Amino acid sequence: MRAAFDEERELFDLGDKALVQTVESASIKKFAKPLHTSIISKHINEFFIKDPTLFPLIATLFEHQGNISMTAKALFMHRNTIQYRMDKFHEQTNLSLRKSDGLLFAYLSGLAFKN
Repeated sequence: MRAAFDEERELFDLGDKALVQTVESASIKKFAKPLHTSIISKHINEFFIKDPTLFPLIATLFEHQGNISMTAKALFMHRNTIQYRMDKFHEQTNLSLRKSDGLLFAYLSGLAFKN
C-alpha cells in the first residue's frame, strides 16, 4: 500500500495545473517522457512546430475520445475542417488520428516534447 501511495504522490508532483487530476491523466504524462528519444516521435513533433495549432487540435480530439463533433464544438471549428486537418496529418505522417492507437501516439509524442 505504501508503494502505491508513493507512486501516486510522484505522479501528482509533476506540476500539472489541471483543475481535475486523476491517476490516469497524470500517468499519461509520465508514459510520454520516454518518447523524447524516439526518432518517429521527433519527426511528428516537427509538424507540431511547423503548425502550432495542430497539437491543440490533437489534444482536444484525444480529450473527446476521437469524437470529431465534440472536438469541433470545443474548438469552435466546423467538423469538416477538423476532418480535413486529420486527413492532411495522415497524408504527411502516415499516422491516422481516426484510430485510437494513432491518436494516442500523436498525443504522447506532443506531450513528450511539450514538456
